Amino acid sequence: MKKYRNYIYFAALLLSVVLLPFQNCVSASSERLPKLLYIYQTGNDPQNIQMNELDSFDPNKVALKSVQDYSKNELGNYAAVALPFEQAAIQAKALIKAFNSGTRIYLYGEFTIANLKNVLGIDKFGADVQIYEADGKATDQTAFQYLGEDQEQNDVINVVGLSRGGNFTLDQIYLAYIEASDQNIIEQYQYFRSIFDDVKPFLQENNNSVMSIVTVKSQFNIVSYYFNSNSSTHLDYTLYRNYDEQDPTYDYFAIKSNVWAYSTDEISGVDVKHDLPYASDNMLDHGPGSQTYASSVGVSVDMSGGVSLNFSYNLDGGPTINCSPDYTNDIISWTLRERIIFPEELDNEVFKTSSSWASSGTYAGTNIIYRSITNYGPSHQYPVFESWRTVQVRYDY
Repeated sequence: MKKYRNYIYFAALLLSVVLLPFQNCVSASSERLPKLLYIYQTGNDPQNIQMNELDSFDPNKVALKSVQDYSKNELGNYAAVALPFEQAAIQAKALIKAFNSGTRIYLYGEFTIANLKNVLGIDKFGADVQIYEADGKATDQTAFQYLGEDQEQNDVINVVGLSRGGNFTLDQIYLAYIEASDQNIIEQYQYFRSIFDDVKPFLQENNNSVMSIVTVKSQFNIVSYYFNSNSSTHLDYTLYRNYDEQDPTYDYFAIKSNVWAYSTDEISGVDVKHDLPYASDNMLDHGPGSQTYASSVGVSVDMSGGVSLNFSYNLDGGPTINCSPDYTNDIISWTLRERIIFPEELDNEVFKTSSSWASSGTYAGTNIIYRSITNYGPSHQYPVFESWRTVQVRYDY
């Protein structure tokens, strides 16, 4: 077994798409407008967006055009463009050209990663992820990280955002899931909100040069929206490997997931599960354990051979953590809840959980399953449970 470092970890915070046929199509443009070009489908869409996005809609940062009125030649003229997924097949070459010139591309609708790969000619949907030492120093090693085949084929997503780094360096991706509104459809403002939430940090005012969105090292971002898109849950994760072990049968990994939620009402809970998908793998350890008044949380997860993943963090309001490990079925479940006495809302509280496992073969994998809970009403007494979301983390080593 080849050894690179005693103990290093994989930062699984960036996800790329490999667009092999188009890598050398075009050089970066130098005069893109610092705006999002949002292309809508029907005549009522602008009113639906502006009526529901009064606080965030800024005509200086957004240009709205219908599918009948935009031209493929202008896709590369903006810092970011958003199109209905159906337009991707029609404008595939123009989209790839804009993408490779530095424009951030968003597609919205209902589609799978497999659909996306087919339409845009993507060879592999994954990441050559930089490997770091435990102290944060980058090594000269990378690993390929991707989503599970079942997720690529069957998981319906609603928004994907793609951008390419300068000089064709590491690409970045945004995935969003959206639950239908009270109208039993996904309304146009919901698509717009999920896209604008992601792109607005990159839209610089009064800047007509190349936008920074192609050079900012933004984190791998998965977001799910529910409760009329007034609530959202966010996930990122980091995968670690113990290179110091000498076991001829197993390799040893750990994952740390960060889940946080926000609502215009009140977030009262977050649920997280780590689930091993391969029967030949074995769960080793987990953290944190159950804890009441969890203002300060310390985690130490055994990775075999005297190596542990250690971290600590703080939570405001002293919430309650309940942990239910099931080592027979290789699944760890956590709940984070407001404390009972004088509860404080959990908006934007990052719930960090970790598990470790022994992996056989040349593929490592775990599933992160998560959701949040929103409370609404005069006294925030009515709970709304988000649908469970699953991310199939896979690693080819």
